[in-house]
Amino acid sequence: MAPTARPSPPRKRGRPPKSSGRPPGATSARTPVAGRGYVQVALALPRFHLRVLESEGKFIGKRRSEVLEFLVQRKAGILDVNRSASAPKYEPDPKELATSERFIWHCPAEVKKRFDELRMAMGNIGAREWVIFAINEWIGLKAGIWGVGERS
Repeated sequence: MAPTARPSPPRKRGRPPKSSGRPPGATSARTPVAGRGYVQVALALPRFHLRVLESEGKFIGKRRSEVLEFLVQRKAGILDVNRSASAPKYEPDPKELATSERFIWHCPAEVKKRFDELRMAMGNIGAREWVIFAINEWIGLKAGIWGVGERS
């Protein structure tokens, strides 16, 4: 006896359910909502810098977005803090530097305003570049990841 084909279930018409735009497990307490005094800044950051943000956030008990807010406030002279000697150390992998991932930074509008002022003061550099410079400086890599000619 030949197997019989089952009919496909009827397709539902209309729009798919609306996504919250948050990853699974995220709560409204963890991800601010744009339009409630927060703005979004889209960045394509090297995986190395995302790893540093994640690790620094875990070390001080904050989210990645809060670490970026902290760095803006520090560079703007609002916070006067130094990095702990017991903070994590980082060894960049060239593959992590060559591969970027998208990151959406939810920040308060007043922090975004300061962020834009700081970028303008550095010659109107891009948001991505400012974040990379700020992270490098924070972890002690002020002149860059490594010297010219040290890596191929």
